[in-house]
Amino acid sequence: MVISDEVQFVFGSKPFIPMGVFGETVPVVTLGGISKRWMVPGYRFGWIAVTDPKGVLRKNNVFESIVTYRGITADPAAPIQGAIPQIIAITDKSFFAKAIGLMRGAAELCYRKLQDIDCITCSHKPEGAMSVMVSTKSISRSPFLAFNYLHLSKRW
Repeated sequence: MVISDEVQFVFGSKPFIPMGVFGETVPVVTLGGISKRWMVPGYRFGWIAVTDPKGVLRKNNVFESIVTYRGITADPAAPIQGAIPQIIAITDKSFFAKAIGLMRGAAELCYRKLQDIDCITCSHKPEGAMSVMVSTKSISRSPFLAFNYLHLSKRW
C-alpha cells in the first residue's frame, strides 16, 4: 500500500504525477486538502481518495478503518463546509499559477540564501513542499553553532 500526501504544491522542474496512476500495481491512498493549495491554513478540510481496483484494501478492512477514523476527527466549521463547493468550482487557474510562482520564488530565495551560510548545506532545491532539508557541514567550523548545539543538547 502507498500513502501519498498530495496536499502540497508542485513547482519544480519535474512534472507532478499523481500516485493513483500506480493503483493497478499497488493500492494507493491519496490525501488531499485545501489548506495548502488554496492557502487557507486552519480550514481543516481535506479528502482521502482510494485507488484499489483489485479490492485489496476493502478485503482487509482498511477502507472501513479509514471511514471509521474519519468519523472521530475534528470537522471543519459548518460555514467552511458550505463554502467548499463554491471555492473549488470558481477558483480560476490563474490563482494557482500565481500561488505556484510565489512558492517557487520563495523556494529559490531560501535556497540561494542558504548557499551563503558556511556551516549549512542544502543539496536539493525544494520542488513541491513548504519546507527545505539542510545538513550541517562541520559544526567545529562555527563556534557559535557548536556552542548552541552543545548547550541545547545539554552536553555543556
